[in-house]
Amino acid sequence: MWRRKLIGLMGGFFLLSACFWQPVPVRADWETTTARHQTETGAPAFYYQQEKYQPLWPVDNRDKDNPLMALPDLASLLGVDYRFYNGSKQIVLEWHGTCLTMQINSRQAAYDGKSVALASAPADQNGTFYVPLVDVVRILGGQVAATADGFTISLLPGEAVHTDGPPVEEPVRLLPAAARLYQPVSLMPTDYEPREIQQGDLDGDGQPEAVLSYRTGDGNYGVIIARRADQKWQKIWQQENTFPLDTVRLVNLTGQGNNLLIGRTIGVSAGAVLQVYSMQDDRLELIGSNFYHRLDTGDFNGDGRSELATWQKDTGPTFMVEVWSWDGRRFVPQTDCRDYFADQVVGYYRKLLKTLPEARYVHYYLADAYIRAGQEERALEAIDGAFQLPYGYPGNEQFYILRGHALMAAGDYARAVSAYQAAENLVPEILPAEAHYRLALCYKYLGELNRAREEMYAAIRQGNSWPGFNQAWQQLAEWNNLTQ
Repeated sequence: MWRRKLIGLMGGFFLLSACFWQPVPVRADWETTTARHQTETGAPAFYYQQEKYQPLWPVDNRDKDNPLMALPDLASLLGVDYRFYNGSKQIVLEWHGTCLTMQINSRQAAYDGKSVALASAPADQNGTFYVPLVDVVRILGGQVAATADGFTISLLPGEAVHTDGPPVEEPVRLLPAAARLYQPVSLMPTDYEPREIQQGDLDGDGQPEAVLSYRTGDGNYGVIIARRADQKWQKIWQQENTFPLDTVRLVNLTGQGNNLLIGRTIGVSAGAVLQVYSMQDDRLELIGSNFYHRLDTGDFNGDGRSELATWQKDTGPTFMVEVWSWDGRRFVPQTDCRDYFADQVVGYYRKLLKTLPEARYVHYYLADAYIRAGQEERALEAIDGAFQLPYGYPGNEQFYILRGHALMAAGDYARAVSAYQAAENLVPEILPAEAHYRLALCYKYLGELNRAREEMYAAIRQGNSWPGFNQAWQQLAEWNNLTQ
């Protein structure tokens, strides 16, 4: 469900469903949007998880039973990832391992590969993409109930766990016939020590569950969760398939008991697929999935809660590194994990640069790591070094974007704007969402608030799985409140 950085996508990094995307090249019409915010009357209220949600965009309420809601608002409300594919005019929503694909001006959609029909077609309204609220929620398995002032939305939290088979004295006796305990084997070395049997409190009741990793005689790999009752163990959940186990971990990522992390190896080049589960009472919910080659867990931003760090292969021996944390509804990229990048990522690329001094992609990722480690001057040195190399991948426009990031972080806002403009002069509308966000902040600090708003809207429209999205959303909401 989480996304890769733009440089990796442009470098040809695969998706399991095989799709390349380019962000929609739109700019916000701030005056039009503001006027609609100010004149909108009778807008419905939305309630989800016992909270009232206030949309940033106006709601198209012409169909009062199935209103069209702005895609960024709906994604924020439900905690889903969203993207828009420019060439095909497709909207993709991903939620807890499921995928809903819609197309602008078409009532035909696909949910996990199966055709579904929408009562209302998604629409493009002044550069903002709108989708039918009730249709989307119901396709995702939820329910929408009308209230006196709007709608209450509910989504089922996952699959129910249930006892399976007779209780046993020891968890190992729950293994299938001819199966044996199996210690997961990671594609890349990590600090995590793999174990065949683990115990930890998954449901928050104070009593530990047991998690077993195993391999069957016919080559399948599985995971079993067992619960202790009356001094015996009983199986309550099981997953088994042909992909080898890369990792099985119990880590508290959500602050509500341990989460179960299962990583399965797809291939040496393709990497592994991670699934993160959360258990509440007697339901097990898949709350996130992602690709990785290396997986680290720990408190990387000093907030007292564990995060995930994924390394995803790009070109040669380079990796896109991202740190993810749980925001209450979904996993989001973290913007401030300086120590992790300084300790783990910078060192890796500095060592790699000694063996590949002419590789522009190594300079790129070293500069990116320096920025994330809070070492902007060293990032600029790495970027300058890359400009002296023969032209190749990544192109100069990508290094100008990176230069803009470094200058903005260093507080040199005017030069940062010039760097982003240089990138767009080489490849029009090349800026990724994160660059639009940082450019918006540059304009704000330079006193150009209208241009700042335009860039912030452009950032949010491109999707929500990039570092800084939550801050962009909050900043735009504050600006809207000030205007109103």
